[in-house]
Amino acid sequence: MDFIRSIENLTPRTMENKSLWTFFKNNHDAINELTENFTQYRNSLYQKVYQLKEVFPKEEYAPKAESQWIWNGVKERKGVMALVHDYSISGKRISVDTYIGLKCWEIKVFGRNK
Repeated sequence: MDFIRSIENLTPRTMENKSLWTFFKNNHDAINELTENFTQYRNSLYQKVYQLKEVFPKEEYAPKAESQWIWNGVKERKGVMALVHDYSISGKRISVDTYIGLKCWEIKVFGRNK
């Protein structure tokens, strides 16, 4: 009996935003195409971080950096990727991160604990 009640609770009559669900149902092909195109756009942006690392090799452009690496915030659902340069200055750890997100490039400089 509980199973049947659970199934009944999944019916469209319990949907809170019927107009939105109807829109999705009526436009699913266009929405799928838009989603696929957006994913391609986002991935092409994230590839720019790898290109940046190739264009500005550590040895030539950041020789005093202890390390240069790519942080993949996409995997952590942050929606950004960054080219990271770690430095040690007077015993302090400093990081210079060059981020690309969906809207812009951003450079952040901050102290790192580890």
